[in-house]
Amino acid sequence: MPLRHRGLEVWLGTDATEINHYQEEVVDETTITCYVPSEVGKQFDVRFRGIAVDMAFVVFMDGRRMQSMLCPRSHNGQLSVMKGYYPTLSTCRPFRFSQLELTDDDSARSDLDVAKLGVIEVAACRVQVLESMGYYNAAAATANVGPVSEKAKKMGGHSVSLGEDEKLETSLKAPSKVIWIDQDSAPYAKFCFRYQPKDLLQAKGIIPRLYQLPDEQVQVAEGSSRPARGKKRAASPTNNQGATRVKHESNSATQARMRALRAELESLESGGVKREGSPIRLSVDDDDVIDLTLERSPSPIRVGESSGETIDLTDD
Repeated sequence: MPLRHRGLEVWLGTDATEINHYQEEVVDETTITCYVPSEVGKQFDVRFRGIAVDMAFVVFMDGRRMQSMLCPRSHNGQLSVMKGYYPTLSTCRPFRFSQLELTDDDSARSDLDVAKLGVIEVAACRVQVLESMGYYNAAAATANVGPVSEKAKKMGGHSVSLGEDEKLETSLKAPSKVIWIDQDSAPYAKFCFRYQPKDLLQAKGIIPRLYQLPDEQVQVAEGSSRPARGKKRAASPTNNQGATRVKHESNSATQARMRALRAELESLESGGVKREGSPIRLSVDDDDVIDLTLERSPSPIRVGESSGETIDLTDD
């Protein structure tokens, strides 16, 4: 589900799949935050849906300004995607989660705002669209965070870097000039995605873990029966020691065993015993698939500089 605020939608994705976000929080009238899991080497993109107002979405990675994308009012509700940094109208350097490079030199990257590490920010600004510029001169973007102090490790140990140049299947359109009604330092809306490794987010309780039973316990699925604690499990017919037939139990014996297992599970839960081993309840960490074939025709995607240049990235 996209992160929604003030009528706008922003989310992260990879291919046709959305990256789930957790612990959504509206900080104030302008800002909304959430957490997303990161995985070293995984490429992702930033996705937007605007409103019936000319909007420019400015993207920041770990405090480094990338580019801006224009969602004009004429494309209200249509999907726009920023796959990475666009050095030319025919190439893209994709966004990618990377391992943060650390150093024991506390003075390393003194210009870096450590509070911005592990944060993807999208500033949504209202603009007035003017004429097309007819040319493209991309502002430089820093590809990697670079070595940072060991103290930054507590932020999660990941960063966002830019991949190598990739050729676009269709070249993009030249930028348009805009007049900025809101500045990216004081936007109409701000979306903050705090990313960390999944296991770290689980340890913090931000992403739910799988509920589990001790190794000796066996999950009892509806309509099935298995041995209770202390009894040996029947050997599989494919076991190397030879096939063993399992005796069929009467329905009354099976039901009695199931009641005993349920009672033992309730006792564990009421006693606060930590459960480990085979899963008994699934996490809700399933990716929602977005069927892009149901979208309207590709909407213009435009990026540019805060000086007033934007780029039309329509795939046509």
